[in-house]
Amino acid sequence: MINRLFLCSLALMLWAGTTRAQTKQNYNLDMEQLNAQTKQPEGWDMTFSYGGAKGYIVKPDAQTVKTGKYALTILPDANAANKSFGACAYVIPAKYQGKTIELRGYMKLKNVGKDGHAGLWMRIDGEEGEPSLAFDNMRKRKINGTHDWQEYKVNLPLSKYALKIHVGGLLTSQQGQMWIDNLRLYVDDKPLAKVATRAYPPKERKPSIYFEMNKANVLKEWQKFEKVVDTIKQKVPHFGFYAALVHQGEIIREASNGMADREKKLPMSANVVHAWGSISKMFTSIAILQLVEKGKIKLTDPITKYLPELGKGVDSLGGMQAIKIHHLLNHNSGYDRKPVYNAIADKFPEFENRVANSKEIKPFLKYASQKFRPGSKYQYNNGAYSLLGMVIERATGQKYTAYIKQHILKPLGMSTAHYDKTPKKLQNLFGTSYRHKKGGKVSTGRPDESAGIREANGGLKAKVADMLKFMDFLKFRKRTKYLKRYEKVLPRTVLEKHYFDLNLQDSTQYTQTYKTTQYGFYFVNGFFNILANEGTKNQFEVMGHSGGVHGFLSNFIFRKETKVPYGIILMINTSGQKETPERVTFSVLYNQLRYLLRNIKIDSGEVSWSKIAKRYK
Repeated sequence: MINRLFLCSLALMLWAGTTRAQTKQNYNLDMEQLNAQTKQPEGWDMTFSYGGAKGYIVKPDAQTVKTGKYALTILPDANAANKSFGACAYVIPAKYQGKTIELRGYMKLKNVGKDGHAGLWMRIDGEEGEPSLAFDNMRKRKINGTHDWQEYKVNLPLSKYALKIHVGGLLTSQQGQMWIDNLRLYVDDKPLAKVATRAYPPKERKPSIYFEMNKANVLKEWQKFEKVVDTIKQKVPHFGFYAALVHQGEIIREASNGMADREKKLPMSANVVHAWGSISKMFTSIAILQLVEKGKIKLTDPITKYLPELGKGVDSLGGMQAIKIHHLLNHNSGYDRKPVYNAIADKFPEFENRVANSKEIKPFLKYASQKFRPGSKYQYNNGAYSLLGMVIERATGQKYTAYIKQHILKPLGMSTAHYDKTPKKLQNLFGTSYRHKKGGKVSTGRPDESAGIREANGGLKAKVADMLKFMDFLKFRKRTKYLKRYEKVLPRTVLEKHYFDLNLQDSTQYTQTYKTTQYGFYFVNGFFNILANEGTKNQFEVMGHSGGVHGFLSNFIFRKETKVPYGIILMINTSGQKETPERVTFSVLYNQLRYLLRNIKIDSGEVSWSKIAKRYK
């Protein structure tokens, strides 16, 4: 009797479990259910793209399908000016038991350009406002071109903290068209309809990765960073770097390792001279804004007003006269310097060993071309800042470096900051960069000569103390005896107007590089800005720039908010190819310090070198 009762109970439990697992889900992953009014697939977000649906067209297609009545297609909108990516999205609750989740679906491509890719994408989200738990959009597979329907798969770990599963299709190319159809989800290789569910939402929530940005907490996180540094000293003792934590215009903590010059045994420290690379662009931008305030130039002036040597450009892209000063500042000009450099190399082979200066390059500017219509997209452009350097020369009658020294470096008291060859008194403090390759080979760099036309985009060299003065001018203004000088270089009201107060309605002030569900990334008159989106749990505003030249790497960032007086100055002279310890170490240092300024806790897991290598290889 007991055995019969037990068997009956067991059978009932199995039947109930199977029934629960096999309950049909009313998800519209196959896009077959259309809304009667909108005629769009029920439950699908068709405006999940850069700037809404303005850059791309996302719609159902009844003509080109893999199965059923409808597929979804994504293609660039020919009438849209700004295109970054187009996507569609569908969300389901993450209420399923399992370790891995797999998205399967079909894609068809037609003339998708190599400037981007097509892909399926999946994202696993946890607590609202926290970073995604897992994400993959097939970017690394570089799928483009033309092909008929093919099945693709995206696999992600299914965290116990998961709350939502997002899936869809994505097109980042400005050319061609893609279709997606017959999307399905599998958990541990089982179709979703046959997967057992769990308690939902889960009672256990993942601890927040964010911390409140006050001095005590910042110093606590810096102590964690020092543990990471200790690990680096053990694993990669030759890795050279110096990092400073800035509070109210003063360095309150610092960390360093390795040699600025291994042969001379010169340690990395705040006392060495560093090549700051693209951080130099911030000085060029300040100079341009000085001239704007003096009425010598306008941000809306065409570049041809100052450099008529540039020629006509490409008529179908608006011509060279369509490129304005603000386009050059914000990396959305479309200026193409490659034909200029090719022409110089053909006529003057000696320029392979040195960089031409502005006087030497001007006769070749007529070969300059355009890649896209000004303002239509973002593309980082060193050549644009070379042109801005020449604009400064034309508007002032001074050599670019002479103007920067007179109107920025000298007033700010940046006595070690310089261009061209390093002065004799600083020669012994200027180090060497070391680039490690697989197999143990190491190449070195020491850019101790004129950067020519590149001075305006990456030629500055200086000690940390001088970069701290520049940060104080931009953000803190705590050196009271320099306040009048600061106002003379650029008044606080002007800094706020052109850099700190981002006006998203003024397209001449900025360009958006990309945007996530939590953050927006912008260039604002040449300064890099990272802003938390409105309504995001972790609110912050970071400003600055990074740099890299001849193996010298750097970061110069600070919080924009008045009540958050922190900054980071980082210089590195060691790098490596992918999967080398040097490359891993660079990624750890760079990422941990920039995360610190975004209120993100130092991950204790980073102290484990195996976890570091796995994450950053």
